[in-house]
Amino acid sequence: MINWLTMNSNHLGSGEADDDMNFLSSLANSTDLEFLDLGFNNFKGKLPEKISNFSRKLSTMVLDDNQIFGTIPIEIQNLINLKRFNAWNNKLSGTIPSSIGKLQNLEILYLTRNNFLGFIPSSLGNLTNLDLLGLGQNFLHGNIPVSLGNCKKLSVLELSGNNLSGSIPPQIMGLSQFFYILLDLSFNNLTGVVPIEVGSLKNLQNLYVSNNMLSGEIPSTLGSCTSLEELLMEGNIFQGQVPSSLGLLKGLQKLDLSRNNLSGEIPKALEDLRSLEILNLSYNHFEGAIPMKGVFRNSSATLIQGNGNLCGGILEFHLPRCTFNEPKKRSRLQMKIIISVICVLSSATIVLACLFLNRSRKKREEFAAANSVGNAQLIVSYQSLRNATNGFSSANLIGTGSFGSVYKGILEKEEGKIIAVKVLNLMHHGAFKSFVAE
Repeated sequence: MINWLTMNSNHLGSGEADDDMNFLSSLANSTDLEFLDLGFNNFKGKLPEKISNFSRKLSTMVLDDNQIFGTIPIEIQNLINLKRFNAWNNKLSGTIPSSIGKLQNLEILYLTRNNFLGFIPSSLGNLTNLDLLGLGQNFLHGNIPVSLGNCKKLSVLELSGNNLSGSIPPQIMGLSQFFYILLDLSFNNLTGVVPIEVGSLKNLQNLYVSNNMLSGEIPSTLGSCTSLEELLMEGNIFQGQVPSSLGLLKGLQKLDLSRNNLSGEIPKALEDLRSLEILNLSYNHFEGAIPMKGVFRNSSATLIQGNGNLCGGILEFHLPRCTFNEPKKRSRLQMKIIISVICVLSSATIVLACLFLNRSRKKREEFAAANSVGNAQLIVSYQSLRNATNGFSSANLIGTGSFGSVYKGILEKEEGKIIAVKVLNLMHHGAFKSFVAE
């Protein structure tokens, strides 16, 4: 009776014959087998279909780092208590059977570095106890299944080095129940943006999305991933500025944003990352002054080549001194804006003043016109005045003053209009001035 069989790291197997795995068929009779570890040997041969007949008690099967080929039998679903299935770095091929999704107790499925083809089975979303899923470095294609969002205990999702396409489903990184330590989607053909939900991965230590075709801006929510130690985003089409929120990642050790379309100034917040050992910003469109503190003091740890408009920094960068033309340009621009605003306000004031003056002038003209109608001065001959006052008769005398006398008169030719006629005595001093004044 065998319960536990381990041959790990013993250089077993010929590495030449294809029958090294035949002995596994005999284990089908071991009804109490719970643990099988053949990892890190040199076994070569086809994975026997009889592994599906192993004991239902089998919880661990490790085949890592051998030369095992063939396909995973569909009947693997019979191993209902299997918690760990490792077959890393072999030559397994064909498709990953969807029947694996029936292994409800499975916690580790590690099939990285094989020759698997086809799609990632959506049935893997049924593995709600899954802690590690490694399918990297195969020939898988299609989209990342949204159903993986149901694997709420995942700490490692490793899908790198395939031909996966489409966008990154927010479901695989947007749930607060996730406790990712590592999320590796690098070296695929993924498009779209990095979902902002990535900020909910508080325990994420390693995020690798490099060498895809991802675009848009780097989400500022990454600043909430405060456990991050490595953030690799190189070789994409990211654009815009680097969010200053990355300065909140105090434990960050490696940051690679090279070979993108990023622009603007390098955030000074990055110089506060005391744990940062490698910073690669090369081959982007960064401009302006390079920060002087932290990792920027080490030219070997900070890669900035391929950015044409950077200046300053330590001498080892061999960059021109910053001339601060940009602030002057901004000052001139601000002055132009101020002058423009003043001109607009002045013009508006002048227009309003002109309208006011024009309106006042019209009112004065209307008032003057009204007065001129009612008080038009009459041109009357001396003879008419004499007739109107009965020859300046004393009967018409109204009063006398220092410079002359005033007579009442009636103009017959003006429809009997009553007038007052002042007769000046020019012999008196000041009479003429009085005449001019009146």
